[in-house]
Amino acid sequence: MSGVRVRGRGRRPLVSTWCRLPPVFAFEARDLLNLHRYLRDSRKWKKILQLITHTAIGCIWKYRNDLIFNKKKQINLARMLEEMELSSFFWSRSLAKATELT
Repeated sequence: MSGVRVRGRGRRPLVSTWCRLPPVFAFEARDLLNLHRYLRDSRKWKKILQLITHTAIGCIWKYRNDLIFNKKKQINLARMLEEMELSSFFWSRSLAKATELT
């Protein structure tokens, strides 16, 4: 992905900031997918965190596809993070109504 510009503020871990998580070091996608297993929190929070992780990976994948297949030259990081937050919120709300996060 050389030649691709990412627009946004800084490079701090924004998703972990709004989830109030300690810094996450992931070397593979599997590390992110299993993140919820290593936290000492309630089962409900772990499910929400798992949902946020899956949504974030989906958004990153969508923006990656835009770069490759739609020949976009820039990624708006702020827009991508906003989409992650909104999608996570709507998915968790929908899931909560369906299963009450049990």
